[in-house]
Amino acid sequence: MSRPAAAGTKWLQAEGFTSIDLEAMTPSNIKDFVGRWHEALLQADANSLPFSRAEVEERHRGLLAQLDARAHLRSLARSPLMCAMLCALNLDRSGDLPRDRKSLYSAALEMLLDRRDAVRGIAADGEFTLGSPEKLLILQDLAFWLNINGRSELDRSTAVDHIERKVSAMTAADVDADACLKNLVERSGVIREPAEGRIDFVHRTFHEFLAAREAAEDGHAGLHHQAVLIHQASLVPYLRELRNLQHAMANFEDDNIDDLQFSAGAPNLCSLRVYTHRVLSARGIAGHPGIRKLTLVCNQLLHEDELRELPNLTNLFLNQRAGFSSVEFLAKLAGLEFLRIGLRPDSGTSAFENLANLRDLMLDADNAIDVLAKLPHPQQMTQLSILSSARQPVEFIAAQFPNLRGLHLSMTTSLDELGLDRLPELNTLQVRPETSNFGSLSALAALRLLDLPRTRKVDLSSLTNERLTVLVDADAVIEGADRLPTGTHVKRRRPHVDREARWKASRRSYYRDAPVTPPIRTTQTART
Repeated sequence: MSRPAAAGTKWLQAEGFTSIDLEAMTPSNIKDFVGRWHEALLQADANSLPFSRAEVEERHRGLLAQLDARAHLRSLARSPLMCAMLCALNLDRSGDLPRDRKSLYSAALEMLLDRRDAVRGIAADGEFTLGSPEKLLILQDLAFWLNINGRSELDRSTAVDHIERKVSAMTAADVDADACLKNLVERSGVIREPAEGRIDFVHRTFHEFLAAREAAEDGHAGLHHQAVLIHQASLVPYLRELRNLQHAMANFEDDNIDDLQFSAGAPNLCSLRVYTHRVLSARGIAGHPGIRKLTLVCNQLLHEDELRELPNLTNLFLNQRAGFSSVEFLAKLAGLEFLRIGLRPDSGTSAFENLANLRDLMLDADNAIDVLAKLPHPQQMTQLSILSSARQPVEFIAAQFPNLRGLHLSMTTSLDELGLDRLPELNTLQVRPETSNFGSLSALAALRLLDLPRTRKVDLSSLTNERLTVLVDADAVIEGADRLPTGTHVKRRRPHVDREARWKASRRSYYRDAPVTPPIRTTQTART
């Protein structure tokens, strides 16, 4: 599930219901879903579709091909709603699909508010003159009001009042607020009237996204409301790093919002984004030319064009592999000294030629060696980490980067191939060796830490280095430890913890006894 249930588990059990968690769809589930979605479309009346049968089948094949080739699309399609959005947008946009969730939500809203009627040849109501941007602003205002008031629906008269105020501020035209609401309910596909006089959003995804856009773009939300939005973003499984926010803010109990973090990538840099990054990262915040250090737990928080506006960055930590469609923005960040980034095969490598000051690189790319060859001053590099587990030629690393002090390789490799005798300053080595022949390490007098992750069995009898710490997994089988030189010892890392399972358990515990609509605690200062 993407959000906690509105009703507690105990309440559901008392009423005879069973509470379950919906797991993310697997690649095979996604393929089946896409196939059934297009099959259902083809079963409709041919005259009611703006596409021919051949076009639908062609788009179906094209979407499957894109899902196979693009990891970030597969990650987006893991929930039924998002997968259905991708199917609809693939059909509507001739296969030109968004690169991230924020773009996906924006494209879906554009399709619902603007393109759907145009493609179907449905003429606009002559009495209704608002365009798609104005409709979007109205919906944002309604969504934000619902969020800050802890509501999931509002009565029709309140919605009309909000629309009337919003329309009067946007245009001088005489637009009837009641007619506007009627049009949005009947034609937008974003809000509905499930019962007479009650208005809500057809899905909380749109509700949350629009509320966050309003907060980010207008900047009228106080820090309290921003804290609520950000706190609820910490409850999203795929942003579980944001749980740390709970320790930096008050203990808000409202669970009405949980998926707002993506909106921090809105075009203008305002208080919500600044506040978000201030809490997210001890290294700094985004959105100001003077920022030198920036950590993004989720790349959707900023677009590559916005990163170009931070020319003074020295430290940039991007946590997702499939976040950016291009890394050309690196060409504007010549002052970078530390960089962690992931690359897709089509991301390109030419921008790395401008990173003349780079000293520390953490790279997740199957073509990491091609990237390293582009660096202009490899002798400056002191720390290098290749996070991809794909087998790559590593023979030239020692010759290319002679001053390395730390080397971390995730792929399985041969120690003899590395040529470690040409790295006299190396003091930290993380590697998955093919064999337990550690004789080549004897030339590394400065080596103090040897990390052997995911190595089930290791024989240390050939290790001759003194004053060395050997770090192994908790369940690794060790041989030859009794013959280690003076001052050399073995240390086991802590057992692996399934953080996803622990997160789900803590979430179930947190919401088990929560009321259906818990209040938001606020502190008000009396006026004098």
